[in-house]
Amino acid sequence: MKFTFNNVGLIDKTKLDLADLTIICGENNTGKTYATYSIYGFYYNWKSHLREELQLISKEALKESNGVQIDLNKIFLGKINELLKKASEKYSKNLNQIFSSGEEFFKDSIFLAELGKEPLELNFTKDYLEEISDAKGKPLATIEKKENSSILEILITSNEQQDLDLTSRIAYATAQIIFKPYFPDIFISSTERTGAAIFSKDLNFNEARALEVIAQQKDKKTKTKNDIPFGMKMFRGIFENRYPQPVENNVEFIRHIEDLEKDSSQVSKDCPEIISAFEEMVGGKYRLVKNLGIRFFPKRSLIKKGFSMLESSSAIRALLDINFYLKCAAEKGDILVIDEPELNLHPTNQRAFARLIARLVNYGIKVFVTTHSDYIIQELNTLIMLNARTDHAKKIQLKYNYKDEELLSCDKIKLFTTTPDKKTKTYKLVESSVDREKGIEAKTFDKNIDELNIIQQSIYYGVKQHQ
Repeated sequence: MKFTFNNVGLIDKTKLDLADLTIICGENNTGKTYATYSIYGFYYNWKSHLREELQLISKEALKESNGVQIDLNKIFLGKINELLKKASEKYSKNLNQIFSSGEEFFKDSIFLAELGKEPLELNFTKDYLEEISDAKGKPLATIEKKENSSILEILITSNEQQDLDLTSRIAYATAQIIFKPYFPDIFISSTERTGAAIFSKDLNFNEARALEVIAQQKDKKTKTKNDIPFGMKMFRGIFENRYPQPVENNVEFIRHIEDLEKDSSQVSKDCPEIISAFEEMVGGKYRLVKNLGIRFFPKRSLIKKGFSMLESSSAIRALLDINFYLKCAAEKGDILVIDEPELNLHPTNQRAFARLIARLVNYGIKVFVTTHSDYIIQELNTLIMLNARTDHAKKIQLKYNYKDEELLSCDKIKLFTTTPDKKTKTYKLVESSVDREKGIEAKTFDKNIDELNIIQQSIYYGVKQHQ
């Protein structure tokens, strides 16, 4: 998927093309979060922004087909980017809801998502079946698409279906069949994850909003005819974002980890080595203990009950959500967004995390990272250069114990740096070169490292000259 940002927060007149591993670097307050959250929000909410258009298409298709068969290929082939553009236009008008900001802040923002090229053919390999029943379980209709067929068949199984909304059902079916392949599940690990690991039980956003609305209503002394009914106001208040949606989603995931703990992800079944590599990096395991909640058990600890998140280090808290995402929810094809993976990690673990990212990318999970860590970038460079598989590279790989599944092809990586536009006082995302021999060019780090070297050499040699 390709994205265009015009006046989206601090990011203006810039494009970003998602790769298997997408990295954004840059100084603080240069727009990395605007790019990250807006992309996350588009993936997370894609159905709601396509719904209206798909319902109009479904309504027209039902009329033309007399409610029997709809040829999806005839309707959608050559029109995917057109529909994505319409969804993007609607999404752009709702960016303030993603960032929980005032409407004025994003009133001139344009966010555009599109495929690189319009598909020459659509993927109809998977079958689809939805059986629609009434409240008592009596069958009313069936919507079905057979494997490798583009024909959506509608079968009415009861005359008592006058209230059945086939338009919305077919719109949902087309969303799943036509657009779901372009919108994999997305998970975000935000920078707020460390605090959420401690206070997750107290962070019930809906409950807090309800109490706030009740308090506001209680304090209101006057009442006019134009007042919104209290029930409606409370309902709207509860579901209105007060924090950026990515942050709320991340906190909600952490709040419900205990409900997920028994689930096993596709990753943990297909590739348990990834879970082992993660546990090696953190130096132990997270477990759910009855009556005690989530505990962390270090490898060589004599404490049998482990440590609570409050008792654990900040690094353990920072990695809690990623642990349970990988063990309980992660599937091939997902997009994993990690905001500053280096958060609270020692350089040794930052390097280990880079190797974990490489494993995930090679497994088939797309990873999107924002980072300030030169250690992570340099370790990724090492994985790229070792992937040359020359005799010399193999010796280095063996000497320093790098695994084949950690090596990265430079073709899988794109790195963007936030770069200032002095005229407009905004920032662009400028793509850096990624070379199979030299790795990633990350000037934002190189400049500071070179300057530090010059300063230290000046101090050292200056002292030597005066001795």
